Parts: sequence; structure tokens; C-alpha cells
Amino acid sequence: MDATTSSLLDQAHDGDASALASLLADVKLHGLTPEVAGPSLLVLAARAGDLEAVDSLLAVGLDVNAIVAQDTTPLITAVQSGHTEIVRSLLRHGASPNVAPPSGVTALQEACRHGLPAIATALLEHGADTEASADDDGVTALCYVFDANDVESARVLHAFHASANVTLYGMPLFLLAVDVHSVDFTTLLVETYQVDVDQVDRNGNTALMLATRRGWDDLVTYLAPRCNVNAVAAHGYSAVAIAAAAGNLSLVHALYSVGANLAPSKPEHEAPLEAACAQGHLDVVRFLVQHVNDVDRVNAEGTTALYAAVAHGAADIVACLLPRANVDRVLSTGATYLCAAAFDGHTAIVEQLLASGADPSLPDGEGNTPLLHAVAQHHVEIVALLLPVLDVATVNMRNRIGETAVFRARSSAVLRQLLAAGANPLLSRYDGCSVLGKAITLKKPNMVTLLVPLVDVNAPIKRTTALRLAVETRDEVVVARLLDAGANVDQAAENGRTALHLAAQLGPATMMERLLAHTQCIDQTFPGGSTALSTAIEFGSLDVIQALLRHGANVHHVNEHGVSVLQLACAVGRPDVVQILLGAGADLDAHDANGWNCFIMAVDKGQVDVVRHLLPLVNSNEEIVSSFAPRLVACDGATPKFFTNGFRAIHIAYDDHDDPSMLRALMESPALEINATDARHGLSALHCACAMGLISSVGQLLTHAHIDVNLQDKEGNAALHYATVNGHSKIVELLIDVKGPSIDASMPNQSGKTALMLAEDEGHDTIVALLRQ
Repeated sequence: MDATTSSLLDQAHDGDASALASLLADVKLHGLTPEVAGPSLLVLAARAGDLEAVDSLLAVGLDVNAIVAQDTTPLITAVQSGHTEIVRSLLRHGASPNVAPPSGVTALQEACRHGLPAIATALLEHGADTEASADDDGVTALCYVFDANDVESARVLHAFHASANVTLYGMPLFLLAVDVHSVDFTTLLVETYQVDVDQVDRNGNTALMLATRRGWDDLVTYLAPRCNVNAVAAHGYSAVAIAAAAGNLSLVHALYSVGANLAPSKPEHEAPLEAACAQGHLDVVRFLVQHVNDVDRVNAEGTTALYAAVAHGAADIVACLLPRANVDRVLSTGATYLCAAAFDGHTAIVEQLLASGADPSLPDGEGNTPLLHAVAQHHVEIVALLLPVLDVATVNMRNRIGETAVFRARSSAVLRQLLAAGANPLLSRYDGCSVLGKAITLKKPNMVTLLVPLVDVNAPIKRTTALRLAVETRDEVVVARLLDAGANVDQAAENGRTALHLAAQLGPATMMERLLAHTQCIDQTFPGGSTALSTAIEFGSLDVIQALLRHGANVHHVNEHGVSVLQLACAVGRPDVVQILLGAGADLDAHDANGWNCFIMAVDKGQVDVVRHLLPLVNSNEEIVSSFAPRLVACDGATPKFFTNGFRAIHIAYDDHDDPSMLRALMESPALEINATDARHGLSALHCACAMGLISSVGQLLTHAHIDVNLQDKEGNAALHYATVNGHSKIVELLIDVKGPSIDASMPNQSGKTALMLAEDEGHDTIVALLRQ
């Protein structure tokens, strides 16, 4: 091919009409060889609709089925351009209608897509495959004519036995035609293709159901006589149930006229009447009630049409159903109509049901009566409707857990109504919770006021007392009313704690003052030996503690472990309370059952502020002899060394967390004996801190002017020995840096071992190097 022809061909493909005209004129005038007249020129001629040029090119023997660089064939191009005669010419010259480019779309599909029935006929006459689809996606020629709404081409395809059993957009074609309201295509598929009119989608919906749901009256009218009108989808709905749920009375009429069943036999199938009631469609309900024998039909969920109407508050529908319904039916769910209406607060429906003879005493499956429901939901108007028609026994009926209507009251207004109707406030729930207890828990002082003249305010309430409940809710008004009614402040709950104990923990002081004015035993104890004052010291406010002391609480009280209130204040770290107790005469020198005093307890618990407060008042070097004493594990695997023969505060002033705060506080006292040792082993604080690897504590101890780094215990070990044998190289380094000149590194212990020997024996190379320096 010469350069000029090649250039013209490129220009023609780019849409240059003059270049194409020049090429085609040359073809018709002179003819071209097959090498020059490639298939792409044939495609261009077909697109241009130049039959003469096409015939000239075909005459030279071109491959009529070749797929050119533009991913098309001459035949497909001719079809897309709508050139019928060129299509026929290509077919006569052997073009295959089933050759498809990479897109997979055949010539027949293109003809159907563009609405060209004449071309489609020509292709079909030459063997076009009606069922071919691109990439096996299932989209056939019939799908294309559906998209184009080309009924004529659809008839052509049918004449050549095209199948209508195809899927488009995930739906069977017939169902899709109905769903999009394609009346012509629906009719064609039914009457010409004779599709199965009862075919279903993945959810079991038939065409009739789809048309009904969409409200296509014309399609429903057309399909209903031809379909199984009583088919049921997976969700249990038939076409007539769908129409009823949608409130489409005309479709309900239409479907009923062709035999739609208004009362399905299976409970899992939705009845039209229930569907209409649930959606509140009164006109549909009125029609259905006239044609349904059993308005009390129970569905798979155990409910009825009347229950659906009650639940939705549809009083007009309820009125329509009541003349034929059993108003006292107890459903399989345990529900009753009157209970449901009372629970939901549908006052008008409650009136309707009562007027129709509904039994107001009939409980539901949980034992709740309509009155119980109305009271619990605080539907005051319904309570007022029910009480006049109930006897006293019904007013006091219990549910399964023993609750009565009066127990469920949440306002003084309802409580007053119930009491006037004979409600018994003494009936407790089966678990022991009383009406008074419930009112206290709800923090309803006006309800408590109504109840206290009628009940025993000291009666046990679920292992506690009414007064304790009131204290727990911190409701001072209720506490005052209970006290005025004779509540016993000193009455203990099952756990042994009184209202006073609880108030000591929770406060406030004003409530404590109320209780103290009525107590006969301010120092009453609960298990463990604690009093209200003990509890307040551990958990309460300073105001509460001061109130207890003003009323004479015993500052010398000790619990079952011998711990005094002052010791407790020291242990929990309350210096302000310590000061108050000391001012009230508490014994600073008292010891508990283990022999520990206040000061030792404060040190042991890490209460630095308390220790600083006590230091001027105590002997910080007092020796404590106790079986409950600290210990030291001198090294891994060694037998623990207990300080039971006597230890000092300094021996417990450090801890595993290596916080030197307590040591620092103790060292503020000039009287502190920094080198004090325990009576049994001769261990000092420095020995212990070095053995335990507490570098911050060691550093703090080394700041004391009188610290003796060469002090030996009863086994001859000094601080350096303990740090070395345990491999604490940082502490060895610290000892050398701070006290190097005064350290006797050559001093042996009773086994004849110096620190260096111990380091060598244990293989602590870093320490060996430090000591050799």
C-alpha cells in the first residue's frame, strides 16, 4: 500500500469524510488489489452506506468476517449504521451473523438494540443465534429489544424460536416487564411467548404480586385470571394480602373477584385482614370483614387482626372488628387485647373493649392485668377507667413475680387512686421488695407520705430496711418522713449495718444529724467490729466525722483486730482527722492486736502527710515486737529473714516501688536513728535497701550525715556485701561514688568473704571491675 493511500485510510478512520470519499471513488473507478483494499476499508464503506464500493471491495475476495483494528466487522458496522442492503450484500458474500468482536455483542444483538426488525430478519434468515450473549452474561437479543421496547423485533425473534426464559438486571425478563409496567411486552410474553405466568423471583414473588405491590391496576386485571392468584411468596404474602397491606381496595376487589383466598389455611401465611389492620386501612378492613368467616384467625406469630389494630391504636378499625371478635381471647403469646391497649395507652380502645364486654380482670401470660399495665406505664386516664369496674381482689392481683398494681405505681396521684380502690400496700413482691421500698427507691416523698401510716416502716425489705434505702438514695425528705413515722435508726440489715453506718459512708452531714438525733446506740458495730465513726473515717466526709464526735461517738473504740479509730485514720491517710481525734482524746500510743501503733501503721501504708504530722509527737525509734513483721530475702534462694524480734519504722519506710518519700519524711526528724538494726539479724535500712536493689532509697539514705556504710549485721555483712551478692552494680557504683573513701571494701563477713570475693564467686564481672578500681 502506497503512502498516499495509507494516509487517506488513516484520515478516513479519524472521521475525515473527504478522505473517505476519495478512497471510495478510487475503489469504484479503478478497483484495488486485496493488499490495498484491506478489511478496514470495507468497514468504512459499510459505515458510509456506499453499496457500490462495498460490492467492488467484495469482488476482490476480501475476508468478509475479519475483525479490524477498530474491534468490529463489516457486518456489525453495517447493522449499526442501519444499511439494510449492505447487510444483505455482506450476508450474500458469506458474512457470518454470529461472528462477534471482543465486546461479544453480535450483529443480531446490535440490530435489536437499534430497533431494526428488517435487518434482524435478514440476520436470522442467515442463521443468527438468538441465544448468544456477551461474555455469558445471559443478555440475549430478546433482552435488547425489551430495553428498546421494540415489540415488532420481539415478534421477529419469536418467529425464529427465541427463548423468553432469560434474566436481565437480576430478574427474569417476564417479571421485569411487569415490574417496570411494560404492558405491551408483558402481553407479548404471555400470549406470544407463552411464558410461565407463575414463575417467581428469588423471594418467591410472582408477576401478579409484583404488579399488585406496584399498584399496576391494568396489569393486575390482565394477569389475575391467568395466574395462580393464591400463590404465596417467601415472606408469607399473597397478592391479595399485598393489596390489603397497601390499602388498595380496588385491587383487593379485583383479586377477590377471580378467586383470591381471603383466609389462608396456613398460619404462616399473612391474612389480608391482618395486613390491612396492621397498616390502618379502614376501607379495606370493612370490605374484608364482610367476606371473612373468622376474624379471630391466629397467625404464626400468635396474633390476630384485632391485636394488630389494637397495637397500632386504630380505634376505628377496632370498632369494625369488635362485633365479630372474641374480645377475651388470650393469644399464644400470652397477650390479651385489653392488656395490650392498656400497656400502649390507647384510652379510646380500652373504652371500646370494656363496652364490648372485655374482662378487665383477665391477665396476660405474665400474670399482668390491664390495671397492672396501665399503672406501670403511668396511663392515668386508663387507670381511672379500669378501677370502677374492678373488685378489690382484682385490684390486688399479682403477676408472676408477685407485683401488684400498687407496687407498680410511680406517682402519688395513681397511688392515691389505688389505695382508695382497696389496694393493699402490705403486699410485697415475691423477692421481698415492698411497696414502701419501691417508693423510696423511686425517690417519691409524696408516695412515702401516703404509705407510712399504712405500713410498718421497720419491716425488712429484701435484706435491708426502709431507712437504709432512703439513706442510700440520699433523699433527706424521705429520711425525715420515715423518722417521723417511727423508723428505727439502730435497726440493722442482714449484713449487720444500720442506717447510721450507711450515712457515715455516704453522707451528707445534714442527714447524719437527723439520724443522730434518733439513735440510741451511736457506737453500734457491724461484723468486723466497726462503728459509724470507723466507717466515716475510712470512707466519709470530715463534716460527718465531726457530727459523730459532737454526738459522743467513742474515740477509743477498737475493732475486732484491735485497731483503734485513730490507727484507722493514720492507715487511710487523713491527717485532718488524726488532728481532730487527738484533740478529742484518742490514745496515740495504743497498739493493735499485732502490736503496731499509729505511727508504724502510717509508715507501713505510705501515708507521708500523717507521718510528718506525727513525728513531733512520737518516738520514731520505738521498737515494735510483733509476729506480723517485715522480712528480707537477702539473695535469691536464701531463707527469708523475719524481723519478729523487733523492728523500727525505718525498716518499713521503703518499698518494692523504690519510692523514697517516706524515708525522706522520717529523715526530717533529728531524733531518727538512721543506723538502727532489727533485734534478730542486725539489719539496718541500708542493708535491706542494698539487698533489694532500691537505688533511690539507697541514695536517700546516703544523704544522712550519720549513715554508717560499714555497719555489719550479725553475719558480718555490710551494705556493700548485700549489693554485691545480689548483683546490683548500680548500687555498688553509687556506694563507691558517694562514700568511697569511707568504705572498707576489704572487710570480710563471718564467712571470711569480702565484697570482691563475693562478686568473683557470683560472676558479677561489672562489680568485680568496680571494686578492683
